[in-house]
Amino acid sequence: MSVSKVIQLMYPYKVLSMLSSIYIIIAAVLWSLNPAVIQRFGRRLKPATITVFRALAALALLIPIAIISCSRSGINLYALLVAVVSGVIGPGIGDAAYAKSIQLVGGSLAAIIGFTYIFIAQALAVVLLGEGIELAVVVGSILAFLGIVIALYNKNPHSGKAYSSGVLYAVITAISWGCFGLHNHLQHLFSLMFKS
Repeated sequence: MSVSKVIQLMYPYKVLSMLSSIYIIIAAVLWSLNPAVIQRFGRRLKPATITVFRALAALALLIPIAIISCSRSGINLYALLVAVVSGVIGPGIGDAAYAKSIQLVGGSLAAIIGFTYIFIAQALAVVLLGEGIELAVVVGSILAFLGIVIALYNKNPHSGKAYSSGVLYAVITAISWGCFGLHNHLQHLFSLMFKS
């Protein structure tokens, strides 16, 4: 009997749904601590060093999950290639740029700009994958970008060049994470295509 079947038998759908919600909340809380931790403890570290430490911590948690998953369904080389490229672009380039942006402009502004990756991923999915888009998403994107404009306009930077560089690093973060989201979607499609 597979592990997923045992889990389904042990936990009814409502419990699994509740556990999923709890995991989402835990992830959101931990992710929200990220800018503050980087700003507080990462001032003296290079962004690449911060990224390597974060990647190693994530790797320690994800290796057991990957081993279990691959032992059940096998390894697909195309999906693995997409995963590696995705890891370099998103957590590699994106997280290093995020850490540098936090160092230059602070966690709040870096997060505001960096988290526009959601809209970049949506735009890439529409343009490259032909996904549909709803009016609410367009309105939400416009409001989010207006919020960024307001945040940037009201900021009084101490150093013009450092501030501009920090904003640029945050934009690089958003683009990298947006591409990461698209790669994750492609990886899921590959896993569905080659699952037989």
